[in-house]
Amino acid sequence: MSACRSRFRRIGAGLAAAVAVSGAPRVECRPVAGLPPWQAPAPRDPFVRLPEPSPEPRRTEARARGLPGLRVSEVEVVGILVTADARLAVLEAPDGRTCLALPDAQLADGIVREVARDAVFFSVPQGDGTGSAGVAREVRKTLGERSVRP
Repeated sequence: MSACRSRFRRIGAGLAAAVAVSGAPRVECRPVAGLPPWQAPAPRDPFVRLPEPSPEPRRTEARARGLPGLRVSEVEVVGILVTADARLAVLEAPDGRTCLALPDAQLADGIVREVARDAVFFSVPQGDGTGSAGVAREVRKTLGERSVRP
């Protein structure tokens, strides 16, 4: 039994005794029907600061599936396949999926320019902030070069 409930019972008993002496009808203190005592709301200290609401969840931008949804900075070159006709780059996404890319394959923010024996060259257009594409910069990612992931 909680301290609050026992205090109310004592007060209720005192009131009942006072009322019995005065001749008024007797009043009994009963728990609220249908609510067990452990489900009663706990008293809150008015001087304790309420917890801050959690920040809104970050919205993830909708991306295309596969290679067109990956950025050049996200992919890692994990292999190069050499066929009779061409070289293919084996690129690994941050979630561990692999994609094959031929030269001129489109990524979210660039293009595969060349697949060499030990590296892949990407062309990433540079924006000047006005919406028009400026000069493209070349990014070279070598085979087996792992970027540090947090």
